[in-house]
Amino acid sequence: MKSAPIPEGWPELLRCTTTKPPPILLDELIAEILLRIPARSLVRLRNSVCSSWRTLISSSQFAKDHLRRSMAVDPALTHPRIAYYSFWHSYPTIGVFSVRSVFENRPHEPTKVVGYEGRRHLRMIGSCNGLLCLHDKQREDGLLSPRAMLWNPCTGFTSQPLEIGGIFSVYGFGYDHVNDKYKLFVIVEKKSGESFTRIFTFGPKSTWRTIQDFPYRLHDPNNKTILLAPVGLFVSGTGTLNWLLCSSRTSFVAVLSLDLVKETYSQISLPSRDSDDSLRVFPQLATLRGCLAVCYETKKTHWTLWMMKEYGVPQSWIWP
Repeated sequence: MKSAPIPEGWPELLRCTTTKPPPILLDELIAEILLRIPARSLVRLRNSVCSSWRTLISSSQFAKDHLRRSMAVDPALTHPRIAYYSFWHSYPTIGVFSVRSVFENRPHEPTKVVGYEGRRHLRMIGSCNGLLCLHDKQREDGLLSPRAMLWNPCTGFTSQPLEIGGIFSVYGFGYDHVNDKYKLFVIVEKKSGESFTRIFTFGPKSTWRTIQDFPYRLHDPNNKTILLAPVGLFVSGTGTLNWLLCSSRTSFVAVLSLDLVKETYSQISLPSRDSDDSLRVFPQLATLRGCLAVCYETKKTHWTLWMMKEYGVPQSWIWP
């Protein structure tokens, strides 16, 4: 059976489609196009595309490439976001706002992501690669049972809650870049008084593992050196969680580091301070340009900031 002739006057391009096969895009070009689509749109389209595209979008390598592209240098600071949580409401509120708005004279109202209604005990443990590790307490048999979960505010994905099995006093969340695993570190305190140092690796076949005891505590009458804060700071690219060690409220002595790849501890000495530096507030660990940094207020009028240009090398502390 012959096909009907194409009417005169139709574009020559349409005439060609009856005899020539449609163009085929290279897989590399398809991947490059998909990498430019916002994450929220990809999630909505994932179940509406062909199986090969769905497999590509769902792969861990695609997620890494998409994140890397999203984190590319942006001079206007329109894309980087800061996550926050607030306790000034009946329920904790989690939201995000752009870095650019911080530098504006009248910052934009933060965009509320979710209020987590019904969860009065929600806390943020840490963040890494766009994922937030959250902690809440589920009421069971009249008691509050601590749990942890991963949440992607961009896609709305939430992992299955992880039962912690006790109160945790020291904790941190980060990424093991060698084994491609997200890890939660906690010191679990039991009612019996026992404590356990554990790491949980998120994934389909993950379980708790007990590791070497944490060398310091928040409050230890038998040790002059203690942790300044319970939460460890993750420094991307180093695969480490970091805590500030101090001998008093105004005297910090070193950084305690946990390598999430080797699961071992080490200490990093801090830059020396002027003898007349009088600290008014607690010093803080932070990240600056992807590097570990420490900052503190002095003399009621100044902030001092040090940045470790080469992680683990004390001689690389500089004023940025």
